[in-house]
Amino acid sequence: MLRILIADENREFRKFVRRISEPEPDLAVIGEATSGPELLMLAQQLKPDVALVDIALSGMGGLDGAKRIKTELPETRVILLSLVDEATVRDAAMRYGADAFLNKGAPISEMFTQIRARKSRGVAGRA
Repeated sequence: MLRILIADENREFRKFVRRISEPEPDLAVIGEATSGPELLMLAQQLKPDVALVDIALSGMGGLDGAKRIKTELPETRVILLSLVDEATVRDAAMRYGADAFLNKGAPISEMFTQIRARKSRGVAGRA
C-alpha cells in the first residue's frame, strides 16, 4: 500500500484527491497539509511513500518543501503540482529534487501513474 501525503491550500483539491484515491486498493491518503511548515511536520511524523505537493504553498513554497523532504526522507517520492505548466516550472522542480511534476489539470490516470512510479527518477509527466 502506498501511503500518500497531500499538501495543498485548496481544501476542495485535497478532498478530490482523497476521494479518487479511496477506491484504489493500493493507495491510502494518510495526511493533509495546508502549508509548507505543516507539510514538513507531517512528512517527518508520517513518513509517506508519496508526497503530492502544490508548488505555491504558504509559509514555505512547494519547491523548498520538496527539497527538504528529499533531503530528510530520500525514499519519499515527491510530486510537485501546479496550475502552471511551463518549462521554467518543470526545470525548477527538477533542480529542487522533485521526482515528478504534474499540472493539476492532468488526467487522473497520469496522477496515479506518477504516484505508483516509485523507482524512477527525474521530473516526468507532461499533462
